[in-house]
Amino acid sequence: MKRTLDMILNVTERAGFPRSIGDRSHGDTRRGSAGGIPGLVLLVLLALAAVPASAELVPVGETLTAFNYIDADTVDKKGDLRNVWVLIEYKEKTPSGAISVRSLQAFDCAAAKYTMQSSYDYSEARASGRLLRAKGRTDRWTSISPASVAENIGQLVCTK
Repeated sequence: MKRTLDMILNVTERAGFPRSIGDRSHGDTRRGSAGGIPGLVLLVLLALAAVPASAELVPVGETLTAFNYIDADTVDKKGDLRNVWVLIEYKEKTPSGAISVRSLQAFDCAAAKYTMQSSYDYSEARASGRLLRAKGRTDRWTSISPASVAENIGQLVCTK
């Protein structure tokens, strides 16, 4: 739970969220306040309510469009293969209306390749809300590119 809190605090700080809802010193021009409740604490409480208690989300990279995490509790090891659930949190809603994606990915640690087993697009953060689209296995293995989110995931799951 502490790792999850630390992760959320790091993400919110990087995103530039104000320390309190009525704090205009960080560019927040909204009027009013939340009765003195610090905005960051409120944000953390809302985020924790959406994260399953068993999930240990580990940040694995940020792209121009999204934050990427793995659920470390779901790493499944079979020889050189690793399966892991990946969570993608988009910075902005996609044209299809997705805010997050939960995807089961397989990594071949010996061959440095990965593939998608299944993928689910959701209308809300943390793979919640309405299920917008489900995709099945692709059977296409992709080489892991250097300095990519896939490389970060591979390094984490292949050392487990």
